[in-house]
Amino acid sequence: MLGSTRVDAFKSDDLALLNQLAAQLAIAFENDATAREVDRLRSQLAHEKAYLEGEERTPVHFGGIIGTSAALQKVLDQVAIVADSNATVLLLGETEPAKV
Repeated sequence: MLGSTRVDAFKSDDLALLNQLAAQLAIAFENDATAREVDRLRSQLAHEKAYLEGEERTPVHFGGIIGTSAALQKVLDQVAIVADSNATVLLLGETEPAKV
């Protein structure tokens, strides 16, 4: 019986056992929560890795950009890697005059 209105209903050994049980349950709940978080982070990492490796990347269309050179395509491929994120990207390089 765990509930009683009687004074001195529990002996000190009973209380020590209950305290140990409570501590073990707290540890078990904490371990379960930690395991769930590790699983969630592992899944997120696998998803991000696959995305960055190009396995899950959906094609991005840059309708406002005109050009078909290999250099431009390379830049657009690199931009597509981060296009769906909030990442800030700095593009460096020389600008060539348009050929008419």
